[in-house]
Amino acid sequence: MLQINELNETQAGIFSAFQNDAVEHYQVDRLDIELGSDLESDLSLDLVDKMEMIGHLERDFEVVIPDDQVYKIKTVEDFVLSMEEALLKKPTMPVAEVVETPGKYISL
Repeated sequence: MLQINELNETQAGIFSAFQNDAVEHYQVDRLDIELGSDLESDLSLDLVDKMEMIGHLERDFEVVIPDDQVYKIKTVEDFVLSMEEALLKKPTMPVAEVVETPGKYISL
């Protein structure tokens, strides 16, 4: 199991977003949220709460966690790792190259 001090920058950002959403929408005490916290038994999130929270954070991060993966999420750590995996699979937008020519700009 991961420890808080072992999280990379992406994982830490996801964990923070999870904490904020849990506190704001589900009245979970921030101090109760640990990586090993079980969403149902430790944080009192039922299946509907879990699905809503995943939906909130999918929109925030602009990713989709596949349904088969969603049902495997039992702990905060599961959530963080699933969201990180979705972010890694997220297609990136190509950056347009702009070439300056006298008097005009051309986008390639």
